[in-house]
Amino acid sequence: GKPKLQINSSSAASPIAISGDTGNLLSHLGLTVTGETITSANIGGAANGSDDGSVTINGMTLTATNKTGAQGLTLLYSGTTAASGINLNVTTGLGSELYGYVNGAADPVSGTVQTEVNSLNSANSNDQTKISELQAQLATQKTALLAEYTTMETTINSMTSIMSTLTQSFQGLTSAQKNG
Repeated sequence: GKPKLQINSSSAASPIAISGDTGNLLSHLGLTVTGETITSANIGGAANGSDDGSVTINGMTLTATNKTGAQGLTLLYSGTTAASGINLNVTTGLGSELYGYVNGAADPVSGTVQTEVNSLNSANSNDQTKISELQAQLATQKTALLAEYTTMETTINSMTSIMSTLTQSFQGLTSAQKNG
């Protein structure tokens, strides 16, 4: 008989299988046959690509799970033959590395910036303690010097008074000797 177009799908997760095309119907419809299915894959797992739960498979689409550092990463296999035993290795890119570095540096609890701020605050606190100690020493020294100065002034005033008395006494003796 006459060829007929048949579109089959065994489940929502499987790709649509098209058969019965003589070769020109699909090109007129703008459809592309992408091959069979992917049966197993992993990220960073066994080299044979055996399923370890690191990837979910939906037809020709692989999606990384939370078992990997690439959760949500989606890859589309566009080969024209069935694939099995796919092993993917995911590495961190420059942007992610920079983000990790900056995020770590800016962490408000343990980041390098906060650690430096804490260190500077500690140094400031130590300096303030030393300043307070030096100010206390200066106050004590000022009090001692003021006491010495007061004693010295009292002594000078006393000496000035004694000198004045001696000068008057000496002048009195000198006058008495001249008159006498």
